[in-house]
Amino acid sequence: MKKSIYVFALLSALFLVACENNKSDDSTGEKTEMEADASSIVGEWKLSDLDTGMEVPDEARASAEAVVEEMKEKSSMTFNEDGTYVSRQAAQGRVTTETGMYEIEDGKIVTTSEQGNRQVLDIDLGEDSFTLRAKNGDSEMKLTYTRK
Repeated sequence: MKKSIYVFALLSALFLVACENNKSDDSTGEKTEMEADASSIVGEWKLSDLDTGMEVPDEARASAEAVVEEMKEKSSMTFNEDGTYVSRQAAQGRVTTETGMYEIEDGKIVTTSEQGNRQVLDIDLGEDSFTLRAKNGDSEMKLTYTRK
């Protein structure tokens, strides 16, 4: 029972963080190694790493790892030149698809789904990978995608 509760809490935290507006500000003003812009993110991307920033109790570790592995296997994002995106996120045997518009500016990606849900996340964009960062209380969640 504890394992089920922990896996549910882990998934809830992931989806809450993914849906919240992250309005953190980089006060240093420094640019990332490759300045995030719309043209460098165009393409298909696969989730390759996930760090929830949460401590996992030993008794729930196997269940949590299984959820993360499923997400890595089946989750992806596609960014198109016309400013549209498709996000496919998998967890517990279900795949959720979201479509909408995106913009990248000042090290942040702003997505607005067709349902009107707006997200602002920090992004570190490299040549063949990018990492989305979101604060969740005292922890920071990181999702890394690599080019397909």
